Amino acid sequence: MLDDRYLRGLDESSVRSCNGVRVTERILQLVPNQERFRTTLIAVKHWARVRGIYSNVLGFLGGVNWAILVARICQFYPNSLPASLLSRFFRIYQMWTWPNPIMLDRVDNPLNLGFSGWNPKINVRDRSHLMPIITPAYPALNSSYNVMASTLHILKAEFGKGFNRTLEIETKKSSWAKLFIAPVFFQRSKHFLRVQITANNAEDFDGWFGWVESRLRHLFLRLEALPELRIHPFARFFDFGETKGATPEGSSKREVHTSWLFIGLGFPAPNPVAATGGTHDVDLTSVIRDFAFYTDQWEARHGGMDMQIDHVTRSQIPEWVLESVVNGASDSKHLRKRSPTKK
Repeated sequence: MLDDRYLRGLDESSVRSCNGVRVTERILQLVPNQERFRTTLIAVKHWARVRGIYSNVLGFLGGVNWAILVARICQFYPNSLPASLLSRFFRIYQMWTWPNPIMLDRVDNPLNLGFSGWNPKINVRDRSHLMPIITPAYPALNSSYNVMASTLHILKAEFGKGFNRTLEIETKKSSWAKLFIAPVFFQRSKHFLRVQITANNAEDFDGWFGWVESRLRHLFLRLEALPELRIHPFARFFDFGETKGATPEGSSKREVHTSWLFIGLGFPAPNPVAATGGTHDVDLTSVIRDFAFYTDQWEARHGGMDMQIDHVTRSQIPEWVLESVVNGASDSKHLRKRSPTKK
């Protein structure tokens, strides 16, 4: 699969499909010790899930992004053990000067196949990328093009916190378990937007959820463009099911599937209101209305598929949501509960 000759005659879409496997194989070729790489990557991915920053589609980083970042550290320190690699992971990336790219190897095109790759010298769009993490197989692409200003700020802050924690571990002031402690996301803000995605059955929910999730980044971009607002999306969904009663038309009971995502809201100083602890008056009506209209355009959408965005305060967050964050992430980006009201 790594032989570029296999790409000859393929279209762009087919090449991108092949590159999932090609990139994975190439990463493993480029690390000095695969076992140490895998062990370190498992730790980094678990940390990212716990901290609410594991999701490429939401503007953070996903599996291949984290793999490339870890692989680069393995290249920098080829003889280090996983514990040392993990410490150096945070040390390097908390001081990395983005948008300088992360690249594992130079990617050439000796066969002149003609596929477009990441090239900020030529492509204006590539120059706008905030956190380039370049895939090591031809054609080289920026795997983290979804990262935006707000999520980059969050990622850099998390790298810094991870670095501080590993310093404490190295000086015997803390333990490795403290690195994987859950964030205080719901204590950090008093105000949140809650995105609620619902459908009347599991099949409808899967399709509708995927559509809305893939568009949430556009909502984040609109929100972060407001100068009076700072946003902190938390890259984890909170799922639950509710049994609804029969309808007047005579249909039987149904299981309504729901997923929540929360966006922390901050109001930067200087702001007299923020200083005095008063109320904040930021009109998000047009942003929310436009996003709802945008998601409603899905051709496969039908009755029972709904999306709404509400303002909630910290006191309105259900206890089971708070507990699920404190208890850390599951293997999935979804945390499920049968009832939204049960404490």
